[in-house]
Amino acid sequence: AGTVEVRGYATPQGATGPVTRVQVSGDGGESWVDADLHGSNENMKWCWGVWTTHVKLATGQKREILSRATDAGRNLQKWEHSQWNLRGVGYSGYGRARDLTVV
Repeated sequence: AGTVEVRGYATPQGATGPVTRVQVSGDGGESWVDADLHGSNENMKWCWGVWTTHVKLATGQKREILSRATDAGRNLQKWEHSQWNLRGVGYSGYGRARDLTVV
């Protein structure tokens, strides 16, 4: 049907959980689709938010899927890349699956 099922998880920024929204893009961030969060509620403040959705993805090679999350503190992953740091903590860039081949 021209769509791909995408699944993943998102984590809140510290004490500002839980994850309240996840969006996914199959067109480089031009448009975003809301994902379904599974089992997320206010008691899951420090937990991963597991999600699923379907996105349109053109056939071909070198395709890419982006994802971004928002938590209850309204912290949003706003950029494709986050500033590098020594241990990798505090990363807040988009999730990315790249070099996909869609037939």
